[in-house]
Amino acid sequence: FGIAAPDAQTHGPGCLPGQSASEQQGRYADPYGRRFAGHWLVKPGREVNHTNVTKFLRLPFDTTVHYIAVHLHPYAESLELRDVTENKSLYLSKARAPEGRIGLDHVDYYSSDEGIALRTDHEYELVSVYNNTTAANVDSMAVMYMYALDKDFVKPELQ
Repeated sequence: FGIAAPDAQTHGPGCLPGQSASEQQGRYADPYGRRFAGHWLVKPGREVNHTNVTKFLRLPFDTTVHYIAVHLHPYAESLELRDVTENKSLYLSKARAPEGRIGLDHVDYYSSDEGIALRTDHEYELVSVYNNTTAANVDSMAVMYMYALDKDFVKPELQ
């Protein structure tokens, strides 16, 4: 697949060190029996992926998201949460690459008391954008960790 072990002086620590995207194929299974990898390959050039995540959210009720952390790999430009039902962006996290090195200097996060509304009767997708400026395939990943209000939560009494 054209992926070599990363040069530690050029590329910092990875989330799955020593394992390329091709070694991850079919490693994970979701509750619906679909198999997927923690990483995928991005060929040279720009790649935009739309992934419906409605079933992964498994929203038991309408709620609000109050914090979002995003994990991306080098050559990522952004990861966006979109409401497909309303055809609108809910949150766009942009990534910034370092000057003259491989990696990411910054990835936006979200934090708000008000929150972002999520509804059980809506469809949602993640849109990842990568721009592989090399001549070889690179591994990639796009994860959005969302911390939402749990309306069923009951604070336990301290003993």
